[in-house]
Amino acid sequence: MLFGYRIPPLLLTVMLGLVILTSSMVFPRLYPFTFFVLAATVLLTVMGILFAVLGVISFRKRGTTVNPIKLDQATALVASGVYRVSRNPMYVGFLLVLTALTVYSGNILSMILVVLFFLYMNFVQIASEESALARLFGLAYNEYKTKVRRWL
Repeated sequence: MLFGYRIPPLLLTVMLGLVILTSSMVFPRLYPFTFFVLAATVLLTVMGILFAVLGVISFRKRGTTVNPIKLDQATALVASGVYRVSRNPMYVGFLLVLTALTVYSGNILSMILVVLFFLYMNFVQIASEESALARLFGLAYNEYKTKVRRWL
């Protein structure tokens, strides 16, 4: 929860992405914009979108909800596909896209926002989701947690 309300992670990602892009017009770059910066931005963006989309596809294949605000509607523990690599591939994807925007913008505010996003997702969003999933899926989820890392 943030300020007493749960914020959907995709909405939070979009909001922070817009702030990061806006910050690039206000704050100075810490390094020059080069071909390497452009290439890193594109690579991180593609990887991020791929991770997030593969996460959604895995959920859809199992017929379970992708809505992290309504975890009580989860009908299956997904441990296949990209979920063999990360317990939170959609969040990895969001983090990669925000990191790409930070590389593009190249300013300190963007970097701080990405770190805050990671901390919020790790210690608030994911922690509460893991508690709910442990209640829903019990031993199966706890066993899954021992085999697959939270991020990568």
